[in-house]
Amino acid sequence: MHTSSPPLPQRLRDLLHEHPDLIDALTGSLVRATAQSHGTPPFESAAAALEDTLSGFVADACDARDAAEASGDADALLRAGERLRLMFAARSRNDGLRDLDELWDYFHAGQEARS
Repeated sequence: MHTSSPPLPQRLRDLLHEHPDLIDALTGSLVRATAQSHGTPPFESAAAALEDTLSGFVADACDARDAAEASGDADALLRAGERLRLMFAARSRNDGLRDLDELWDYFHAGQEARS
């Protein structure tokens, strides 16, 4: 059993460094998923929690882009479009979720010692 929180993958921390609120939300989702992973391997629960939380960020960014588009504010639309691209990158398995080794190691480090 771990006494520390699961690590948020470095790539996500790097991508979202200007959004500490999103980093906090992702970290919280990891903690909750790990605590509630009854019957599901903890790594799988943690990875799914990241995907779900990031999908929510994408949906929120889509809503913000739609609102900016409806307002006709070109600057707001530009900012919303940039945020949406960032959220898609963070959610992508080719970018933000491409390297979950740190998370994998967190859950499996003790298994090798027990084997």
